[in-house]
Amino acid sequence: MRTFWPAFVLFFKIRIIPKKTHDFFFNVVSNVIKERESGIQEKRGDFIDMMMALKDERDDDDEDDFRITDMVIAGNAFIIFLGGFETTSSTLAFLFLELAAQPDVQEQMRAEIARALAKHGAITSDMLQDLTYMDMVIQETLRLYPPFPTIQRVCTRPYQLPGRDVIIPPGTIILFPTLGLHRDEQYFENASSFTPDRWRRSPPPGVYAPFGDGPRYCIGKRFALIQMKCCLAKLLPRVFISPVTDRRGPFPVDLKSPMTLHPADSRVCLSLLTPTQC
Repeated sequence: MRTFWPAFVLFFKIRIIPKKTHDFFFNVVSNVIKERESGIQEKRGDFIDMMMALKDERDDDDEDDFRITDMVIAGNAFIIFLGGFETTSSTLAFLFLELAAQPDVQEQMRAEIARALAKHGAITSDMLQDLTYMDMVIQETLRLYPPFPTIQRVCTRPYQLPGRDVIIPPGTIILFPTLGLHRDEQYFENASSFTPDRWRRSPPPGVYAPFGDGPRYCIGKRFALIQMKCCLAKLLPRVFISPVTDRRGPFPVDLKSPMTLHPADSRVCLSLLTPTQC
């Protein structure tokens, strides 16, 4: 709404991010910046240090109108948090619901984890890369329930639609219906069904973009995927996930969620597996 009707949002003072959350992130980041500038906290070569270095470069460039402030740094830090944590929690919630509804998929994942652990001895980067079936399950979850149902981009130069006389002028806001593309029967057979094996073949380019696409895809993508795989590799060998409610078709979403897709009811039943079942 802020993208398409900024005057409406400003007039009614509609906030996408709650003020409490906004103030928390800004205070944390600004305090870290102040402590590193004063030498109280040592520099670590992390994201904050890179942004501080870029801020100094921008300050020295008088011809550049854009200035990197503490608010800009805090905003980018929040985007990384949103891309790496919020998407992880919402995707795992839907994934657990699907695993509860499909115990055969759950058992295949558990068996693959056991084989990978027997090969590598512990959860390592190489071990996670061997979990190919888990990759397909995560991809199918992100297809049915993309964290961001729509993605907005701004056109930067005139673009003519292929086969048409329509030219999109610079500055036009383009809305990509990610959820609609992911559930389109034209690109995915039985699009409403949860079928991880469909990912043994790649879909057509551009129709699968849960984290965006191109050079400006979500910077938290890799972090989010590694988090999900670590969580599943730790959890599934120890618990069995069973459903609480019956399901027909894709699980309904929470329409009150302001930014990312969340299930309307994320309850599942977790049962500890005995050593002989693990």
